[in-house]
Amino acid sequence: MDYNELQNWLDNLKKIPCRPPRERTLMDITSIKHHENLWSDIYLFFLNTREEHRLGDLFIRSLESLIGVKSFFLETFSVTREFVVNEKKIDLLLFDNRNNRAIIIENKVNHVLNNDLNFYYEQVHEKGYSDIVVIVLGIKKYQLNLYNKANCIPANKLFSITHQEFMDEVGKGLPKYYKEANSQYLYLLQEFSKNITNKTNEMNTDELSFYYSGENHIKINALVEIRKNVITYISDSIQNKEILKPLFKDYGLKLDVDKCKNNKYIYYPYKGYEGRLMITLVYNRLWDFNKNGCRIQAILEIQGDMIEWVHKNVSGNSMVGLEEHHNYWHYSSCDIPFSLNELMNDFQENLCKKLSICPIYKLGTDIIEKYEK
Repeated sequence: MDYNELQNWLDNLKKIPCRPPRERTLMDITSIKHHENLWSDIYLFFLNTREEHRLGDLFIRSLESLIGVKSFFLETFSVTREFVVNEKKIDLLLFDNRNNRAIIIENKVNHVLNNDLNFYYEQVHEKGYSDIVVIVLGIKKYQLNLYNKANCIPANKLFSITHQEFMDEVGKGLPKYYKEANSQYLYLLQEFSKNITNKTNEMNTDELSFYYSGENHIKINALVEIRKNVITYISDSIQNKEILKPLFKDYGLKLDVDKCKNNKYIYYPYKGYEGRLMITLVYNRLWDFNKNGCRIQAILEIQGDMIEWVHKNVSGNSMVGLEEHHNYWHYSSCDIPFSLNELMNDFQENLCKKLSICPIYKLGTDIIEKYEK
């Protein structure tokens, strides 16, 4: 592997943008976040101006604004789900009988677009609607001008929009309707909107394009392999009893090693106090770190009957610890910084040296000394 080439490639990259944080929604919890039919049902509810949401025509006016048709393209209209035309089902059909206008909406969440939009258009036209708009509503946009199952639909009547665009447009118009809205359905709208944002951000086409551009995938895979090797090196080093136990003895550390099946943290219990008093080392910040630098977080953790004893005899009535749970107490913590040189050369010895002068270790020995009096 040519590390110089990788370094040059990284140096020439502009700042990689952070992906927006994912906020868990009610639809995540109920495991219905990606159900296409459910999304269509929610759209049906909000598009129906007579429903209990009391948002009136917010959704239809937002949709008209987004696709650029004249306002009130549909005036007095109805909306239906899975409208059947010759055994085919249209996801959402909005129709205005007075003006003979209709909007066909094909909803796409996870499935590919393979619907015969020409057929939908023709069948709705045969029902007596002369002015028909066809919309494909998806996570991404579709090149409908190249889609041979939509080539009979006039270009100015055929639109591809995203769920995110629709929700953004609804958000713009919402203040006008907010005062009269039913609060419980505002919550549903909020959760639905967050769910759309989460689904949209799962994987975008820009990321796919970047990954598959030229030899980017080769370089990225090489970087992933390097990261994996770094994690393996650190995890193996920090859990190696055979090397660590003699070093503990050399540095006067009355600790043992309690391996954990993860690449995030490990327990170093005080000898004779296993399961009661330990140093928890959160070490994934040695590779996933921010402006605070490459470091290990050392936490003095108290468990079992020691929690009550420390409460009564050390901390008194004041809660000096960081956080307390039913079966363990993160009593205090501090960061132990590491330089690249300290990681590369004698990492385990450097770790033991830093632990021996760490205030967290000293705090644990002070508790033991007081307990044993």
